Amino acid sequence: MAAKQIRFAPGEPALIITINAKRYIVAGDLHIGRDLNISRLGIHVYGTAESMAARLTNLAQKFSAERLILLGDIKDSIMHPQKQERMQIDRFFDLISVLTTNVVLGNHDAMIELPRGVKVHKEILLGAFAFIHGHALPSESAMHKTHLIAAHDHPAFSGELREEKAWVVCKIDEKAAKKLYKHPNPELEIISVPAFNPLISGGSRSSINPLFRNKVFDMDRASIYGLDGSLLRKQIGSN
Repeated sequence: MAAKQIRFAPGEPALIITINAKRYIVAGDLHIGRDLNISRLGIHVYGTAESMAARLTNLAQKFSAERLILLGDIKDSIMHPQKQERMQIDRFFDLISVLTTNVVLGNHDAMIELPRGVKVHKEILLGAFAFIHGHALPSESAMHKTHLIAAHDHPAFSGELREEKAWVVCKIDEKAAKKLYKHPNPELEIISVPAFNPLISGGSRSSINPLFRNKVFDMDRASIYGLDGSLLRKQIGSN
């Protein structure tokens, strides 16, 4: 990773990225409304949207950042959000309104309505970075950058008692990439971002990002980091 530009927020599934002297907080997979679905199982959790907003604004204050990039799956419902979910979304964005916010739409974000002033994107290309959700292949232009920042996979590792959120960092396999892209950057690196929602630890056992499925980035060769920044597995060199 470009250590001067990117750092893991200590203990949080969020990145602090500096681009052209501007500092951004980056997080993904908020899945606002997940607690409503869990409540149907008889498990009641309250205040998740508010706590996520507070954590993001606290990070922005701590790291002197005024800009926020959200990597999609803002809401948990696939289609139209129910009334309570809509209220939680509105409340969340009201609480983070002090930040300049850009949203990359995810596969859960159909029919979402966001406040005026929140910019919505299919992907964001900014400096040496491409920000994507991760459910679809990025553009050719995104593959020219030095870093892809992606959500969607909810990476985690098996801890002693339960699954723990994790960061996945992986270099491109140029040979595999050229099957899908004309001129991918041979130095491109992907950072797979763990879910910001505290009710989500990991995802499926296999990656759902098409870049990983097509071995453009080989998850089996990746470096894995815990939320505390500890290196759990060092990246294995690719051929």
